[in-house]
Amino acid sequence: MQTKLILFYGPGSGSGKSTLSRFLHDTLQQKGIRTKYVAESDVLHLDAFAPYVEEVKKRNPGNTKVLLATCARFINACNQSDQVYVVDSILPCTDWLVTAGCTRQQVRRFNAQRTPLMTELNPIQIFLTGDTEAFLERAIKDRGEGWAKRLAHERCNSDDIRDLIAYFNEMKEVAIELLAEWPFEQIVLDTTKHDLSTCTQEILQHFGLDESL
Repeated sequence: MQTKLILFYGPGSGSGKSTLSRFLHDTLQQKGIRTKYVAESDVLHLDAFAPYVEEVKKRNPGNTKVLLATCARFINACNQSDQVYVVDSILPCTDWLVTAGCTRQQVRRFNAQRTPLMTELNPIQIFLTGDTEAFLERAIKDRGEGWAKRLAHERCNSDDIRDLIAYFNEMKEVAIELLAEWPFEQIVLDTTKHDLSTCTQEILQHFGLDESL
């Protein structure tokens, strides 16, 4: 397999990032391809991201200099590994930067600095787009309205789910702008118009994988 880094990203919760990324990881493993799965929550335990986690704890999540350095350490670890990394939401860091209150200019500048670091990995970005409100409805059905209100409070300092939808829509706008500047291979899937089974087949076909193992 030529690529060593497969990035899954979709603005908001409920787009299917975790389901599809884990499925691809498991399929690659079953095909005998050494693969490592990294979820967004794993950042808290990865040595590469420890300096940025400390910045977040110090309420300084907008420190793009530290974030860039930690991304470089993570990318270097991918380079040195003989595994394919399947990553859910860690890169391209859009959510973190928007949540930190960075301007779009700051996000684009960070993106321009970080993107070239991945060149040797021949990365592929699998971008999940669609209706963020529909995504959130899926997530609420799965996790409960209490979860959504806690997330709204955490991300928007509000208990109004409409504010959370607006926040997700802002992330979507920024992410689409960054996707237009992505110089590597990309797969764009609308997981509102198409069910996850259909999207799964598209991903498998792209990588030349037969679902029957």
